[in-house]
Amino acid sequence: MNKRLYELKKETNYCAGVGEIACLLEHVGEAVVLVNGPRFCYLQMKRILQQMLPFSIEDRLYCSDVDENAIVFGTEGKVKKVLRQIKTQKQAITCIGVVNSCAVSLIGDDILGIVAEEIPDVCCLSMESGAMTGDFWDGYNYAFKMVEQAGLKVTFGCLRGYSLCYYNAYYDIQEIRRLLRQGLNLQYQDFPVIASELSQGNEGILASGIPYGYVGTWQWLEKIAKQRNLSTDRLKVLKKESEATYKMFTADELSLQREWGGIYFPIIVVAAPESVAYALAKSLTMELAGFDKMYLIIHGNMKQKNADGPYKIVRDMDDVLQENSGTVILIIGSSIESEQYIRRAGRRAYFIAISQPVYDDISCMPLAGITGYYNLKKLLWQQYIQMRYDKIIEAER
Repeated sequence: MNKRLYELKKETNYCAGVGEIACLLEHVGEAVVLVNGPRFCYLQMKRILQQMLPFSIEDRLYCSDVDENAIVFGTEGKVKKVLRQIKTQKQAITCIGVVNSCAVSLIGDDILGIVAEEIPDVCCLSMESGAMTGDFWDGYNYAFKMVEQAGLKVTFGCLRGYSLCYYNAYYDIQEIRRLLRQGLNLQYQDFPVIASELSQGNEGILASGIPYGYVGTWQWLEKIAKQRNLSTDRLKVLKKESEATYKMFTADELSLQREWGGIYFPIIVVAAPESVAYALAKSLTMELAGFDKMYLIIHGNMKQKNADGPYKIVRDMDDVLQENSGTVILIIGSSIESEQYIRRAGRRAYFIAISQPVYDDISCMPLAGITGYYNLKKLLWQQYIQMRYDKIIEAER
């Protein structure tokens, strides 16, 4: 029973409906979304979405404001009232997404028919949602499939496999744009093409991943240059300019290593959406930290079933703790994994936020790219040194 309560808590306010709305607002230009549910759900969803999306959603998100009568007898009247409002306020609409809340999903209203009657000739996507349906990632993936099946034009804020809704996305994307612009002279309008190219072939976007780490980022940029047959002259200049900072940082790291040894954790848990999790796991293994065991918790549906790597894919922190009771663990993930560890293990977690939802940290700097490498390394050092201090204090008791 406790485990099911935990799952519901995880999905509350971060449910499939929030993921569905986020996907439509991010990837479909001129799309509007109607939350067919109580105003409480709408306001909670709106607050979360506005925190994660780097653009205003004020004039693109509506609510039918259903009450007890509507839940019993149907929401048609409520939905039609809002559709008339949308018609008068919005001139160009490519898509209307109707996201039905938990209670409304049980009614079975003909949403497509209602929308077609009020606003014909506009694509309508009707989606069920709610905490009982799944979490944010389930809703996001489901909506994306519906968008593609409907033949709607999909836009990407940066790369396929990476979303503006991801934790820290705004800062990561700024860094990625900077590197592509300065190193390869690629502009914002080139990104959809890059996204398509990186998702082609046997490797796919999961292997191309998000650029984490110093070495990993340069390899990522060189791969794009090779695929697009671009000159690497500017890339070489950018790399040379960054070498001075890298040498200074490496010298500072050597000083820390003489005092504390290299960054090492017995167990590292990476919990994130698939593209982020695999890319970060690869970078951790290649250049960021030492460890004995690594576990991956994939947020959302897993597409790459047999991914090779020095890690084990598990469902949640319970699976990790069953195998490693009493062992020190670094969690690079969301507040959900951190909270679950604290509740199960009875002690605080060594934790770096990398994935939504995050309740106990603030996003303010890139973790991807070259600048992100330094920031991520700093966070790893902080957690590692804290772990060493804790061991000293524990030994002196």
